[in-house]
Amino acid sequence: MENKLCECGCGNFTKRSQLHKGMNRYITGHNCRGKGKGWSLNEGYKRVTYRGKNGGKYEHVLIMEEKIGRSITKDEVVHHINGNKLDNRIENLELMSRAEHLRLHYPEREINNLGQFLKKEKEDKQPSFSNN
Repeated sequence: MENKLCECGCGNFTKRSQLHKGMNRYITGHNCRGKGKGWSLNEGYKRVTYRGKNGGKYEHVLIMEEKIGRSITKDEVVHHINGNKLDNRIENLELMSRAEHLRLHYPEREINNLGQFLKKEKEDKQPSFSNN
């Protein structure tokens, strides 16, 4: 059986359905019943709406979850390797911890293993003198 494009118009291919014994019509989450084509942009990321999920999920997260076979945890982030937030090809996505992601984008800042910025030490301030 040949590959089939997702019917939502995203341009990605569907997978063989074990349940329906054929090709799926949509990629998981793309059989939208929302406005327009069932997706919107939120902070530059494509957000897919679908039944059973309030507000939907980001498309890059859905694609990564499908690849790894589980939901990502709250401590994980899906990073766009080339920086293009709309390029959701699996070869452009990388799963990493929040701490790794922050270190990648903010190399000058100190970050703990929980993915939180450490407070900057206050610089010694020189006393200010006023001209009275």
